[in-house]
Amino acid sequence: MGNICHGSYMRLSQSGWPRAHLAEEVEAYAVKQKPLRRWAAFHEAGHAVMRIVRQGAATAIDVSDDGSGYSRGTGTSIRVTDKIEIALAGPLAEARARKISAAAIFMTGGRQDMENASELAARWAISVGSDQGAVLREAEATARRFLRYYWSAVERLAGAVLESGSLSHLEVAAIASIE
Repeated sequence: MGNICHGSYMRLSQSGWPRAHLAEEVEAYAVKQKPLRRWAAFHEAGHAVMRIVRQGAATAIDVSDDGSGYSRGTGTSIRVTDKIEIALAGPLAEARARKISAAAIFMTGGRQDMENASELAARWAISVGSDQGAVLREAEATARRFLRYYWSAVERLAGAVLESGSLSHLEVAAIASIE
């Protein structure tokens, strides 16, 4: 029952469903969450690798049983363009791992990252006299290039966070081993 919240369990059990159906639903839920958790691991590993590349500092990462993930900042100030690349790197890494288009990820699990990158790109474009689309295209190309180059580090981090559920910034730095 660890993968289903207590409230949902109570609602299902009180709904008159036979216990066999409830067990099947719980098992189906658990099976469905495993791939989500895997993709979240790649997503967060992409953010973490890009942050190391751009900032030189590792960030802690977490992936929950429900497929949600989080990559904490380091508290160090970084350039706006680096923030855009870091925001895009998570969904791009997830798309690469899933072998699907980045657009599909940006419309679903990566929507918040895309909104963040778009907002930053709009502000940056105004300050440098460019346009938002150009800023985003350049940041995406840069993030893709670094992810290709450091893909083995993304894979190592994704595997490690899948095993443990969370990695400290020191563990991320050691596992990624990016100089």
